Amino acid sequence: MTAEELERIPELFAQALEQSPETRTEFLRQACDNEELFRAVTALIASHDDSESFLEVSAIREAAQLISAEPQPPEGRLGRFQILAPLGRGGMGEVYLARDDLDREVAIKILPDLFAQSPERVARFEREARTLAQLNHPNIAVIYGREESDNIRFLILEYVRGETLAARLQRGPLPVDEALPVFTQIADALAATHEAGIIHRDLKPANIMLTPKGQVKLLDFGIARHFRRDPTPVQDTAAQPVSDTLTHPGVTPGTVAYMSPEQFSEPGAGATEDDARAIDLWAFGLVLYEALTGVHPFRGKTSDETGRAICEREPDFERLPKGLPTPLRKLLRQCLTKNPQQRLRDAGEARHRLAAAAKYLRFSPRFRLTVTAAAALLIVSFGWLAWSGLAQRGTAVQTRLAVVAWQEQPETAGCQFERSQALARMLEDRLREIRGVQVAQAAENTSLKLLMADLSRAQAARTQGADTVLLVAADCVAQHRLRYSLVNRQGEQLAAGEENDFRQLLVNVLGALRLKAEVPNSQLSESDQLYYQALVALDQYASASAISEAVRILEELRTKDQTNSVRLNAALGLAYYRQYALTGEPRLLNQATAACDQVAGSSSPDALLRCALVLTGTGHPERAIASYNQVLQQHPNDPEALLGLAQAYEHLPDASRAEEYYQRAIALRPDYWAGYNELGGFYYEQQRYDKAVECWLRVTELLPLNPYGLNNLASALLYQGRFAEAQFYYQQSIRQQPVAEAFQGLGLTLIYKGSCNEAVSVLERATQLEPNDAELRGWLGDALHCAGGRKREAEAAWDSAIRLIRERLSADPQNAPAQALLAEWLAKRGRNVQAMAQIEQALAVAPDDPFSTATGVRVFYLTGRKERALALLPAAARNRNSLFDLEHAPELAGLRADPAWQSIVKAEEKQQGK
Repeated sequence: MTAEELERIPELFAQALEQSPETRTEFLRQACDNEELFRAVTALIASHDDSESFLEVSAIREAAQLISAEPQPPEGRLGRFQILAPLGRGGMGEVYLARDDLDREVAIKILPDLFAQSPERVARFEREARTLAQLNHPNIAVIYGREESDNIRFLILEYVRGETLAARLQRGPLPVDEALPVFTQIADALAATHEAGIIHRDLKPANIMLTPKGQVKLLDFGIARHFRRDPTPVQDTAAQPVSDTLTHPGVTPGTVAYMSPEQFSEPGAGATEDDARAIDLWAFGLVLYEALTGVHPFRGKTSDETGRAICEREPDFERLPKGLPTPLRKLLRQCLTKNPQQRLRDAGEARHRLAAAAKYLRFSPRFRLTVTAAAALLIVSFGWLAWSGLAQRGTAVQTRLAVVAWQEQPETAGCQFERSQALARMLEDRLREIRGVQVAQAAENTSLKLLMADLSRAQAARTQGADTVLLVAADCVAQHRLRYSLVNRQGEQLAAGEENDFRQLLVNVLGALRLKAEVPNSQLSESDQLYYQALVALDQYASASAISEAVRILEELRTKDQTNSVRLNAALGLAYYRQYALTGEPRLLNQATAACDQVAGSSSPDALLRCALVLTGTGHPERAIASYNQVLQQHPNDPEALLGLAQAYEHLPDASRAEEYYQRAIALRPDYWAGYNELGGFYYEQQRYDKAVECWLRVTELLPLNPYGLNNLASALLYQGRFAEAQFYYQQSIRQQPVAEAFQGLGLTLIYKGSCNEAVSVLERATQLEPNDAELRGWLGDALHCAGGRKREAEAAWDSAIRLIRERLSADPQNAPAQALLAEWLAKRGRNVQAMAQIEQALAVAPDDPFSTATGVRVFYLTGRKERALALLPAAARNRNSLFDLEHAPELAGLRADPAWQSIVKAEEKQQGK
């Protein structure tokens, strides 16, 4: 090879790395003048993922040596190992897939003859073996041993199937919900490494393996170092026009593009442990930034340019995905600060920040038909209603109660604890509303680690600083079985047992608490138990079957129990109203009103509060306000009365007073999720989506497995255009409770993202759950049409939607949103005359309704009346939700391309001061 050809190697190498793996070989074949040059550059590419290859010789010399010492793979066997196939080649060795004498697949890393002649190379190879032997962690590839056969040194390593993060990033950046579990596992691996006194020093995408099952494995500890024993001095680098993956002669080992600023400028001797860990934490932040953006923030044309950028330039944080959780942004800024003393403290803290980001990312969206009377249901928590009456008839003694997740058997704790913790939070939420009980916040360390075998019953209560502790555990084997034990500070067991029904467990606990507070040695009456059971069912206000059960129980009790008619009528009035909200049957409104009329004149706070909710929902907010004020005269700081007032003022409407009362309710009970949920709904209706997101994120922090909070949050994120996050939270909501509303929201998100085939699958599941829901059928038709090649299926779905919506209109002919939907589906089926008549009728009934006007834009455009669609656009654009839907509707792409569209939208935004 000539000197001129040797000089071309670095340039060709850098150009080849810019090519995709599929086109790289063809590029080099055309760019290289001869086979020798081609082999030299190809050898560098094969080695570039392991920077140690270039520690002590220049890239050109290394290339020449690799050419002259072309590796000869072992033939057939190497000692007790059968060689199956080459896996890769790095500077520290060649790696092969092999099978050992136990028929186990392993990775064999062989030290090439070229490097076996160097004492320094051999020492590093040996050190890698010793380092790996000290690390035992599920996210670090395992070493099985070190052997020598026929004068060949090799390591026996765990064979990890999958792809590297570098290969994954070739297809684009990671969505946030995909990145979080990956980097949580990387942080776990780094934490274990640092705990052992080791720094990796070469953390980069090529050294992170992603398995098909979602597990992450940290690879290549070839240049890892014990930071407590042998700091390595750092020398200045000389500018070399080579790839940023190469480390220059005499410098600290590592990959230039992932080195920290101090590795370029500060001597390593005397560095503290924190300084050493900071090197890995810088690289961790850098890889995370690259994974989220798909771009390395400092990469230059040469390694020298890259090094200067690392030392002098700040990352462009504006490139991060919009809506990235705040804890994740803070994590990146702390990892990528130039000063190692200001960097994140350790990998454990990184793991904590990632967990916070996952929480940050968490009722159903108010979709098209939510403007109908049936959607007057408020998205509220009524858990307090079930229990607030308990203490009213009893003593004023306050019981301080703690609820703790109970791990009964350490060997099964992994499978049961997540469910146990969720159960504890749900019970804590319900029990917080008993006016004779003060719920203590369980200490995190004990709620996570408490084993019944480790603490006596008395200690369990005292550890929580409580009078009574409720220990709850979910069973691994019997998925629906729940175990509980209620004990006091003296170690007395007040109640214990197993239940298959969460509601019955709650009733049992309430009974035991009532015994303690009121009537020792007596039992709850059968009527009381049924009443509490009905109220627990009533709390599940999105479940038609639960509400039906509540109605059945309360109607039966009302015929038998005349002494408690006030509380039964109030609860039944609310139950009827809940049924109406779910079904839209007008008779239920009459029944709800009639039941609450029976409560007139009562001063019972519970009855007043329940029926005030009905008054608000049935269009009488002034009367509801009077009832709430009556409650506040008895209990001036009752948070539920304040929440009710806020909702009533929202319905007047009086937005400023509504927000004031929401904030007052939250201030009284800042650790209770319902207040944030209500305020989030208020902000959502005000189209203040950033505020709604903040509130619903708080809901998911306080009650992580609440499907309604997750669904609400997803809806707000959707209308901010944060599709990936919305998709994540809809999926989380579905995991907790697979209801049609969540599938509908997820389907809409996928359509707006352009993932129409996925949307079809999701919406088909929704229609299986709710086969008679017209709107779901309509969305399914949209998804099928968007997916392409499924015209007949789309038409069949729209036909089903038309039939179902006509059935609804036969019972409620003046329902303008339903009329508008019928017009849209008729237009999509090409029945233009019928569609025009129907949309004109809808606009005549509700000319200012945002949904009807937005649907009118669709219908007029689909029927060929473009000018009429544009004329209606200003009215639709006044509502942000309606405009958002129009801007993302696939069928309106042609209309949006008209210059008049943008001028109308901009004019409307200017008028609104946006």
